[in-house]
Amino acid sequence: MNIENAIEEIVRSIGLGYLYETVYGANIELDKIVRDNQRDIPNEVGLPAAVNILATSGQFDFTNGNYHNMLREVQNIRVLFIDKMKLDDKLDADDVALIETLKGYAREFIKGIEGSGRFMTIDSFNWQIRLNAFDANVGVLELTAKVKEYSGTCVDE
Repeated sequence: MNIENAIEEIVRSIGLGYLYETVYGANIELDKIVRDNQRDIPNEVGLPAAVNILATSGQFDFTNGNYHNMLREVQNIRVLFIDKMKLDDKLDADDVALIETLKGYAREFIKGIEGSGRFMTIDSFNWQIRLNAFDANVGVLELTAKVKEYSGTCVDE
């Protein structure tokens, strides 16, 4: 199972909608999701959701083990936790509640990553809040981290 599939599995176990997209593609999809929601049109993703942004950087780590030489993927992940919000310029109690809800989703995701057994222990996760960050009126918590596969690919001949 690759890193993207593992992230999707963890996100879905939390009960969130899921997208795997570029930032540009996510903007288009989120606009459609919010528009459909306002018109009571069912959408296969829905909100709240997590968007796994296509990784654009990482590395391959070559490890000499006791028995095998392993090649592990290390990926700089960006996962956005998103929910709808009203459009306004003032921070209010609803915005603060949304931020705390998004942090809760991020905590559940981190527990899922750490408990999955698929990744080496992650030293830190960084997060950033973005309100009204996309064309759609959504609040976003962007979570970033460097994840390393626990078991990679054996490269012995």
